[in-house]
Amino acid sequence: MKNPPPLPAEIMPSRIAGPLIAAGVVASALLVAWLPAEWWWRAAGSFAIGVYGVWLLRSLAGATTPRSVVAIEIAADLRATFTERDGRRVEGSV
Repeated sequence: MKNPPPLPAEIMPSRIAGPLIAAGVVASALLVAWLPAEWWWRAAGSFAIGVYGVWLLRSLAGATTPRSVVAIEIAADLRATFTERDGRRVEGSV
C-alpha cells in the first residue's frame, strides 16, 4: 500500500502579533519613564525601547525575517519538513 502524500500547511503572518508587540513596547517605555533617575536617562531609555519596538514591528510581527517558517509538511511516517522564508528546508521527526 502506498503512503498518502504529505499534508502541507502554509503559515500566514499573525494578526495579533503587531498589537501585542506594540502594547509591550509602550508598557516597557512607560516603566522606564517612571524610573527614579535623571530625565535624560529616562528619555534615552524610552527612546531606545521605541527604536527597538519599531524594528520588532517591521521584522518580527510581519514574519519577514529570513528564518521565519512559512510552510510545514507532515508525512504519514511522522516526518515533518519546515520551509523557511529564505527557502531553507529543515527536516525532522514528530
